[in-house]
Amino acid sequence: WLSPEIRRARERPLPDRWDYSRAKAEFEKKFLGEALRHFNFHRARTAAAIGLTRQGLFRLIKKYGLDRGVN
Repeated sequence: WLSPEIRRARERPLPDRWDYSRAKAEFEKKFLGEALRHFNFHRARTAAAIGLTRQGLFRLIKKYGLDRGVN
């Protein structure tokens, strides 16, 4: 049994800050940007250090527009 307050709260949409996909993308972009800068945009070293394949890192760089000097 749920109180009327709790039932009403469950029916309201979540605020944007609780959007998991958006929060994950923001974290991923920031994390990758910091890692790339740390390794002076040496992609092979960056990929190895964070546990991605080079191809996986290249895909994410393109996805987030993280080419050198952009962010």
